Amino acid sequence: MKDIELKLEGLIGEIDLRALSEAIGQFDKLLRSVDVSTEDSSITLSGLSEGSARTTARASSERVDTVQRGMEYLRSDSRLPKGWRDAGLEAIISLHKANRRAGVQGVLVGADQSLHAIDAALAENATAAKSAVPESLGSVTGRLCRYSSISSPEASLIDDRSGRSVTLRFGADKSASVLKYMDQRVTVRGRMRRDPWSNQVLSVQVRDIDRSPDSRGGIPLGAGQGLLGRDWTGGQSSAEWIRGMRDLG
Repeated sequence: MKDIELKLEGLIGEIDLRALSEAIGQFDKLLRSVDVSTEDSSITLSGLSEGSARTTARASSERVDTVQRGMEYLRSDSRLPKGWRDAGLEAIISLHKANRRAGVQGVLVGADQSLHAIDAALAENATAAKSAVPESLGSVTGRLCRYSSISSPEASLIDDRSGRSVTLRFGADKSASVLKYMDQRVTVRGRMRRDPWSNQVLSVQVRDIDRSPDSRGGIPLGAGQGLLGRDWTGGQSSAEWIRGMRDLG
């Protein structure tokens, strides 16, 4: 496990409380958005301090390092960092907006005493990277596992092919359909955004969603027994019938 820090520069007593509230939400979103192989998904509060407003979170080293490398990458490039998702780029863009709140003199995020300024240049590269993620029409199948309507309706499914989480975005008119299939295997169709590094599906702007038969519930081997009747070979043995079919070919 490893600590990563969010720092709002400014004087306590002058920083707008909304700046801290909004920034912590986006800090959490940034940490949760990256792809990691570890099964430890816990992110906990490990420190609060004054001076400037400092919040420290503790997460897996892989998660923290992926966030840290991604911010370094965005400093000089306007493409999606490896292991990142759209939500991470959105978090950077939103964190930059905290600079506009009263009393905030700067927003920084980082670990190992290496803090990255969430400034206009970083936010501009994040915005450009979000626009550059490849899009296409298609479908993805997997099990619905999460629903949220805090800011706008959103859900997640675990992709059958990659085993990774895919973010589903949709209008309020589709919320009832999504909720109906929660914890079930579904096929979702719409506009897909893919990771330029791995080509895995990152998110889908949902056009329609249908329940999909569970792949584990296949047809039993003996299910077709007797369907053709007793005399489907016309009185021939199975070997004779097969030889006849070969002669016809």
